Amino acid sequence: MVNDYTGKQALFFSLSVVSISILINPLFVFFTLLFSQVIFRDCNPVYVFFSILFLTCIFFFREFGVDWTANSTDDSIEYIARYHKLSEVSFFELFSRFFDRLGDLEPLWYLPWWILKKWFNGSTELFLFFQYLLSSCLLVYLLIKLERTFFLILLTFYLFVFPDGVYSFVHLFRAQIAFLIFSVGLVYFQENRKVGFFLMFISGFFQIISFFYAFVFLAFYLFNRDFNRIKVVVFCFICMFLFPFVFQFFLYFLSEYVGFVKILNYLQIDGSLRFSFYIKSVLIFLFLFIYTIFGSGNKFVFASLILNFVSVSFFVAIPNAAIIYERLFIFTLPLLSISFALFLIEFFSKRSIYILSVLLVCLAFVRIYVSSKYESGVYQYLAFGDLLSPFSGFYSWIFLQ
Repeated sequence: MVNDYTGKQALFFSLSVVSISILINPLFVFFTLLFSQVIFRDCNPVYVFFSILFLTCIFFFREFGVDWTANSTDDSIEYIARYHKLSEVSFFELFSRFFDRLGDLEPLWYLPWWILKKWFNGSTELFLFFQYLLSSCLLVYLLIKLERTFFLILLTFYLFVFPDGVYSFVHLFRAQIAFLIFSVGLVYFQENRKVGFFLMFISGFFQIISFFYAFVFLAFYLFNRDFNRIKVVVFCFICMFLFPFVFQFFLYFLSEYVGFVKILNYLQIDGSLRFSFYIKSVLIFLFLFIYTIFGSGNKFVFASLILNFVSVSFFVAIPNAAIIYERLFIFTLPLLSISFALFLIEFFSKRSIYILSVLLVCLAFVRIYVSSKYESGVYQYLAFGDLLSPFSGFYSWIFLQ
């Protein structure tokens, strides 16, 4: 009876807070729900619905075609142009052109938007809204599968601990969907469901880089089926030291025999972002060390560490090609962020979860404030730049912008 009453309290409280978000900033509402979930330890449908609504809206209601930094532009404009060209593409061409331009025209990402454009002549706004809605649904589903009771903590980690996931979400549309489908595949694999491997490989038809990570994970699984901790560390360092020796040959093979010529141009780009990747690499090493000693052996966490070590090996192999390992880290660092959240939830006491929630909220406000103040990064543009405005609710985003 006590648990039922507590659940009803949480549901009533959540519904009340959601209704307030019409006029009050939904970010504040989201954090209120975060604290509510930590207190009541519940996962009612309101948390799920509001999380999807919140994610979809903060990314959809923004200015498009902006520069995140001096070296980073908004790829959504390119995707909008490609979306409108789909009216000229036949169903057969949707799949056949994949082999003409490998790494650029993956058919399964284009298929739903081809239907939207070809059959319904959907507008640009519909395309963008459904892209963000699909990403939001997949992300929330993934996090609930991983940690139902505290999935809002995982979501906050994803959004604000490593910003790479947000960059992918906001404008790298193919990479984001591929990442989420791949990650759901990892979760299903952890549950011993054969569909997990299928999802990991099929995600490559949304973004081709997923094929590479799927083969890496398959190689690891054949090497270490029982996820022995020592073998995990050994495999990580094999990737770390062996991969740079074979990578240059692999690049030229892709260029000369597969037709992926574009990748060679990436080797000429100056590594101006190199220092930040040194920091990220050190964090990955540190987390591997900590989790190997103190972690519970969660297969999803070990998989995320392995894939991040592969990204680090790209960095070691080609330190001047920032654009390559930047995109790879964008794929793998969100996995590390989610995994770190899982580790903290598992490791710390119930009281520490409250402290963790407060620290996360503080970090989120700092990230948004710094992005807005120094006009750098994604956060300054989300929700039309009003993420820190207390009285900027859904009504303001929809009708007053």
